[in-house]
Amino acid sequence: MTKSIFFSVLFCLILFEKVGAQISKSDSIFLNSIFQENTYVSYWNKPGTWFTNHEVTSINDMYNQIDSNFKFNNSEFVDCYKNLKIESELLFDTAINTTFNDFEFVNNVVLYGINNPFVKVKFSLNNKSAYTYSVLDSATSNNQTCKTAFIIISGTGVNMMTDVVKGLGYHNIHCYVKNHLLQYGDVYTMSSPNEDHRAIIFNKKKIGTITPSQPTYLQSYLNAANRSYGVNRLIETVAMIKFLKSKYDKVCVLGLSTGGKVALWSSLMAEPHSTLVSAGYSILVDNNLQTQLVNTYSYANFLLDFDKDSTKKRISELKTQFLFTQASNDNYLAQLEVDSNLTQNYFQGLSNASFFYNYNYHTFPPCYVLDSFFTRCINMATCKVNYNANKCRKDSLLLNLNFCGVPPFTYDLSKDSITIGTYTTSSNLDSIVLNLEGNYQIVNVFDGNSNKGFPSDTIQYHKHSQVFSNVTPIAFLCDSLKTTIEFTAQGVSPWMLYYTNNFIQDSLMLLNDTTYLNVENGEYIFTKIQDANTCEYELYDSVNINYTNLTYNLSVPIYNCDSNKTQLHFDLQGNAPWIVNYTFNGAPLQINTISASFDLLLVNGTYQFLNVTDATGCSKTINQVYTFNYEPFAASISQQLYDCDSNKYRLDFALTGNAPWTISYQDGIGNQFYKTTNNPFPSLFLANGNWIVNAISDQTNCSKQLNIPINVNYNPMNAIITSQNYDCDSNKIRIDFSLQGNSPWNIQYINTATSLSTTVTTNNPNQSIYLPNGIYQFVQVSDNAPCYVALNQIASNFYSPLTIQKTNTSYNCDSNKVKIDYALTGDGPWTIQYKNLNGGTLYNHITINPMTSIYLPSGDYVIQSVTDLKCTKVISDTMHINFPALIGGISPFVIACDSSKMSTS
Repeated sequence: MTKSIFFSVLFCLILFEKVGAQISKSDSIFLNSIFQENTYVSYWNKPGTWFTNHEVTSINDMYNQIDSNFKFNNSEFVDCYKNLKIESELLFDTAINTTFNDFEFVNNVVLYGINNPFVKVKFSLNNKSAYTYSVLDSATSNNQTCKTAFIIISGTGVNMMTDVVKGLGYHNIHCYVKNHLLQYGDVYTMSSPNEDHRAIIFNKKKIGTITPSQPTYLQSYLNAANRSYGVNRLIETVAMIKFLKSKYDKVCVLGLSTGGKVALWSSLMAEPHSTLVSAGYSILVDNNLQTQLVNTYSYANFLLDFDKDSTKKRISELKTQFLFTQASNDNYLAQLEVDSNLTQNYFQGLSNASFFYNYNYHTFPPCYVLDSFFTRCINMATCKVNYNANKCRKDSLLLNLNFCGVPPFTYDLSKDSITIGTYTTSSNLDSIVLNLEGNYQIVNVFDGNSNKGFPSDTIQYHKHSQVFSNVTPIAFLCDSLKTTIEFTAQGVSPWMLYYTNNFIQDSLMLLNDTTYLNVENGEYIFTKIQDANTCEYELYDSVNINYTNLTYNLSVPIYNCDSNKTQLHFDLQGNAPWIVNYTFNGAPLQINTISASFDLLLVNGTYQFLNVTDATGCSKTINQVYTFNYEPFAASISQQLYDCDSNKYRLDFALTGNAPWTISYQDGIGNQFYKTTNNPFPSLFLANGNWIVNAISDQTNCSKQLNIPINVNYNPMNAIITSQNYDCDSNKIRIDFSLQGNSPWNIQYINTATSLSTTVTTNNPNQSIYLPNGIYQFVQVSDNAPCYVALNQIASNFYSPLTIQKTNTSYNCDSNKVKIDYALTGDGPWTIQYKNLNGGTLYNHITINPMTSIYLPSGDYVIQSVTDLKCTKVISDTMHINFPALIGGISPFVIACDSSKMSTS
């Protein structure tokens, strides 16, 4: 409980510190406090690349480097061997190797004394990629028939890999292990995380990994994140063993102290051919709390997981040869182990476990012990079983056996732990055909010297399943304009699917048994599918994909005059049928159509077109609102008349429909004119000339063809009384009119005495009206248009007619003249004009008296006229006045002086 609380508090502190990106003074103090260990080389004095990681630049950078170097969780170690994916090539760490090679050559010094020492192998586990690192020293003389690789795993300390490579330190007290093993094969000295060239460095130091009484900051951080330091080291070691097993005939592992524990636990997972565990394990650790606590700093609770029972059981299931060694006078637990052989006694019965306790110091055992153990292991024959992983094995499996050792070889073939056959081969190569599924192993291998060898790895033969595939188009992807095709496959992933696309051959890889691919339009013919086992299945699937993108276009709404509805045209692209969703006055409606082009005739109201969906499920938002409120169209000419004010011909129209309306018309020479109006009762004014009213249309382009010819030939209306004169002949007043306009004219007047209205119609533009005495009101004059001119003039006549009558003729003796009496009517004064025919003299007799007399001497006279105030009346009355001396003459007058009478002739 106390330990759990400690790590919880520490994790909170780590999270609190994991902030900031720049090195402040306080950050620098913090970093210096945890970067305390020496690096493997004084890199600041030596130019070149000496480390895999760059120097820490900030707090965040430090955490990023830790996370990058320690990727794997504690739970990922157990049974990781089968899940590890190893790259096939060994990589040389070029940048650091170049630095080492150049430095040793230029300065004539020995750092490792190995050309290109640093190597790495890339691997992945649970989709996380990493490298496992080591220093490689290749054997210069190898007398072994089979190729052998050694892996040295260093123990506790700082930069222990460098000590092992150089032959320094406690690892090499009894034997320079690395150099000694070179006589047998290639030696790989493992580089632990944060060790040597893999260190995380700051200010000439590396982050600490060793403290005597409590975990370092790095270990605490990793434990809090469930990515323990030692677990990542274990996984890297298993990855290296797995890689070397694929390249060498035998792989031997050596580990000292903490490295011995790593060698043991990684061997339990990876099963190398032989493993030396020096001072790294005793069954006593199961009950030693101090040992368990220290191991939790780096290895979580794996000491509890790998207790003596589980360790013994796992060893019994392996073909790996184990040598456990302990030195005297090492520590308390080691001495108990040496004194009592506790582990050896407990592991009694394990044929693949041996023990050596007869040496001193905490180190690898003496060279002769290494020779004895590894010579025995190397001399044991091995059998590698290979088969063509790329060949389909639906029916049988061919095993190719590669023996390492001295031929001839005898061996047994076991199936499911039961021997089913014994075989002999005089060659290092042999083959067996398996026809039944099961777990097979080459066991009881003996070489030509009767030395028993290692059993082979177990081969699990499961017949490959029948390959099959279905190809189904399932969805058109509206955004990408591609079609999703579902591929279902049986067999082993990945599959290669072979097909032609528009008659061009191609292929694609399917990773899952159900795969969805998005493809473009085209004709696809699928011909064959092949799985990872190269098992094939002939296909006869043909898919013709010809989808089009969903688009829509709405035309401008057009009012349909015949139906009194609004026509809306749709043009659709996509894949029939389509569904158009819309609302009418808020009520939802739907159009289902297989036609890409169609018209809707819509009654008045509000429409909202929401969206359109085609057969593929693609949908496009329309969100277009229309409101229609059209009236049916009609047009007629209500009346035609001359407009007096404008002196134009006026056509009055009666219109219904949707304003504005346009009236089209033309003149006699074909010039077109248009009148646009919002008035449903407009008027068109036409000047004199020939016109044709062509058509009328409204705002919706509804129209009516009229083609009405109009001949306009009107004059402007005017009427004035030019004079009012008394007419002497008729004894009436004469009213003279000057008329303009269009005959006939109507002259209206009223007799004010009787209130009788009279209308005179005339075609004469200069008309006279004769009226008897009285008072008359002239009201108006109208013409044929009809136009009107108001007169409001008064005419009156109270004159008498002009007359003259001789009432008497007598001789006036006094004056010796003839007196002629006249009776006059009319309006004086009067003037009687006469002329003496004898002398030609003209005389005017003026009188205001209607009864007047003219005195004339003898002679010939003519009475020419009489004139009153208004009139002149021509008389032409010739008279011959003859005095008495002229009796018997031809004078018209015979005057008898002796009487009161005078006679005329």
